[in-house]
Amino acid sequence: KFKLWSNSRRCRSSTVVLATLMFSLASSLLTLAAKTLTDFNSEFQDDSQKDAHEFLSCVLNMIQSLSFDLQMAAAVMGVTYTCPVDAHMSFKMLNIRTCKGCGCQSMTEEQYLNLSLVPADSVSQSLQEYLKEGQLEFHCSCGVRESTKQLSFLTLPNVLIIQLIRFRFTSTFCLEKDSIPTELSRELVVNPENTIIQTGTRYSLVSIISHLGPTADSGHYICDSNNAHQAQEADVTSDYFNGMAPISSGRWKCGDKPTKEKGPHCWKRYRSCRGSVSEQQAMFLRHG
Repeated sequence: KFKLWSNSRRCRSSTVVLATLMFSLASSLLTLAAKTLTDFNSEFQDDSQKDAHEFLSCVLNMIQSLSFDLQMAAAVMGVTYTCPVDAHMSFKMLNIRTCKGCGCQSMTEEQYLNLSLVPADSVSQSLQEYLKEGQLEFHCSCGVRESTKQLSFLTLPNVLIIQLIRFRFTSTFCLEKDSIPTELSRELVVNPENTIIQTGTRYSLVSIISHLGPTADSGHYICDSNNAHQAQEADVTSDYFNGMAPISSGRWKCGDKPTKEKGPHCWKRYRSCRGSVSEQQAMFLRHG
């Protein structure tokens, strides 16, 4: 019995030491990552509140900037390196401008890491509004000043990041938060007519970054990610994301003032922060 108790005490002691070492290592890595980020972008040097989307964009741009050096280092070691941002998140859009008078067209390719959309009833609707044909004032050589513009996917990423524009300036130049509820579907479909290659693609929702707080100057960000393995084991169809509020099978909506009926996790977060809960950024994973 003494031997068993002694071994148990040693095991607990080893666990504490291991946990301490892991915490120390994680803390050192976070400190190093923070310093690297501030060296890349001085805006993150102070302790003031920052935008989560700007932070993510900065990290992705930093990874891209290191691509050449890492490729050279990999070549020296006899291996190859592929930038994960370029391979999975970067994509191209084709911007087509058409004159209403003579029909003359001009095309411009633009590189993207994400899409910034105006909130609507659903993310799908926001995407369709972004991609639909719009009016543009442009002085063509034929004399007509009216043109149309149309955006289409030239390439499709494996990981599609969508930002819902929640913060905007008023007419008095005050920053305010838009808390219009937006439905988040488990799948997002890019229709064939919205791509140059005329091929539709389905994306699965895998992660959501949300801002908790009533204003742009208060609150904090949280991240919800799916756990497909856990969801399959529990055989659940609605509460697929930890903390998101299911409104029906496979759909979520989180808006300004959640109610208890929307889900216990969302209500608990609302009560704890005493503010609004609204999705800020969603990440979708491409099927196949």
